[in-house]
Amino acid sequence: MEKQLFELMTKMYNEIQEMKENMATKEDVKSIKQDIVKLEHKIDEKLEALFDAREVGIDKDAEISTSLQRVETKVDKLELRVLRNNINLPSTNEN
Repeated sequence: MEKQLFELMTKMYNEIQEMKENMATKEDVKSIKQDIVKLEHKIDEKLEALFDAREVGIDKDAEISTSLQRVETKVDKLELRVLRNNINLPSTNEN
Protein backbone atom coordinates (compact mmCIF):
# COMPACT_ATOMS: atom_id res chain seq x y z
CA MET A 1 0.00 0.00 0.00
CA GLU A 2 2.82 2.42 0.84
CA LYS A 3 4.49 1.65 -2.46
CA GLN A 4 1.30 2.45 -4.40
CA LEU A 5 0.86 5.65 -2.42
CA PHE A 6 4.48 6.61 -3.12
CA GLU A 7 4.05 5.94 -6.85
CA LEU A 8 0.85 7.95 -6.91
CA MET A 9 2.53 10.84 -5.07
CA THR A 10 5.52 10.68 -7.45
CA LYS A 11 3.20 10.71 -10.47
CA MET A 12 1.27 13.67 -9.08
CA TYR A 13 4.51 15.52 -8.30
CA ASN A 14 5.79 14.98 -11.84
CA GLU A 15 2.49 16.18 -13.32
CA ILE A 16 2.55 19.28 -11.11
CA GLN A 17 6.14 20.02 -12.14
CA GLU A 18 5.17 19.67 -15.80
CA MET A 19 2.21 22.00 -15.28
CA LYS A 20 4.46 24.57 -13.57
CA GLU A 21 6.85 24.48 -16.52
CA ASN A 22 4.01 25.24 -18.90
CA MET A 23 2.56 28.07 -16.82
CA ALA A 24 3.37 31.71 -17.55
CA THR A 25 5.24 33.64 -14.91
CA LYS A 26 4.31 37.10 -13.67
CA GLU A 27 7.09 38.48 -15.85
CA ASP A 28 5.65 36.70 -18.87
CA VAL A 29 2.22 38.17 -18.19
CA LYS A 30 3.71 41.65 -17.66
CA SER A 31 5.64 41.37 -20.93
CA ILE A 32 2.51 40.23 -22.78
CA LYS A 33 0.53 43.15 -21.34
CA GLN A 34 3.24 45.57 -22.49
CA ASP A 35 3.16 44.04 -25.97
CA ILE A 36 -0.62 44.41 -26.06
CA VAL A 37 -0.37 48.08 -25.07
CA LYS A 38 2.19 48.68 -27.83
CA LEU A 39 -0.03 46.96 -30.40
CA GLU A 40 -3.07 48.95 -29.27
CA HIS A 41 -1.06 52.17 -29.66
CA LYS A 42 0.03 51.22 -33.18
CA ILE A 43 -3.53 50.27 -34.12
CA ASP A 44 -4.83 53.58 -32.76
CA GLU A 45 -2.28 55.50 -34.85
CA LYS A 46 -3.20 53.57 -37.98
CA LEU A 47 -6.93 54.01 -37.42
CA GLU A 48 -6.41 57.73 -36.93
CA ALA A 49 -4.45 57.87 -40.19
CA LEU A 50 -7.23 56.00 -41.98
CA PHE A 51 -9.88 58.39 -40.70
CA ASP A 52 -7.72 61.37 -41.68
CA ALA A 53 -7.29 59.91 -45.18
CA ARG A 54 -11.05 59.35 -45.37
CA GLU A 55 -11.69 62.99 -44.45
CA VAL A 56 -9.21 64.14 -47.11
CA GLY A 57 -10.98 61.92 -49.64
CA ILE A 58 -14.37 63.35 -48.70
CA ASP A 59 -13.02 66.90 -49.02
CA LYS A 60 -11.48 66.07 -52.40
CA ASP A 61 -14.75 64.56 -53.60
CA ALA A 62 -16.57 67.74 -52.59
CA GLU A 63 -14.02 69.85 -54.51
CA ILE A 64 -14.38 67.67 -57.58
CA SER A 65 -18.15 67.82 -57.36
CA THR A 66 -18.06 71.62 -57.14
CA SER A 67 -15.70 71.82 -60.09
CA LEU A 68 -17.90 69.48 -62.10
CA GLN A 69 -20.94 71.63 -61.37
CA ARG A 70 -19.07 74.71 -62.61
CA VAL A 71 -18.03 72.91 -65.79
CA GLU A 72 -21.58 71.67 -66.38
CA THR A 73 -22.90 75.21 -65.95
CA LYS A 74 -20.37 76.53 -68.46
CA VAL A 75 -21.24 73.78 -70.93
CA ASP A 76 -24.94 74.55 -70.56
CA LYS A 77 -24.27 78.25 -71.24
CA LEU A 78 -22.16 77.42 -74.28
CA GLU A 79 -24.85 75.07 -75.56
CA LEU A 80 -27.41 77.86 -75.29
CA ARG A 81 -25.10 80.23 -77.18
CA VAL A 82 -24.59 77.69 -79.93
CA LEU A 83 -28.33 77.10 -80.21
CA ARG A 84 -28.98 80.85 -80.36
CA ASN A 85 -26.31 81.30 -83.02
CA ASN A 86 -27.71 78.44 -85.09
CA ILE A 87 -31.16 79.99 -84.94
CA ASN A 88 -29.79 83.39 -86.01
CA LEU A 89 -27.83 81.99 -88.95
CA PRO A 90 -29.58 82.04 -92.29
CA SER A 91 -29.99 78.62 -93.68
CA THR A 92 -27.72 77.91 -96.59
CA ASN A 93 -29.58 75.44 -98.71
CA GLU A 94 -27.98 74.96 -102.12
CA ASN A 95 -30.58 73.31 -104.24
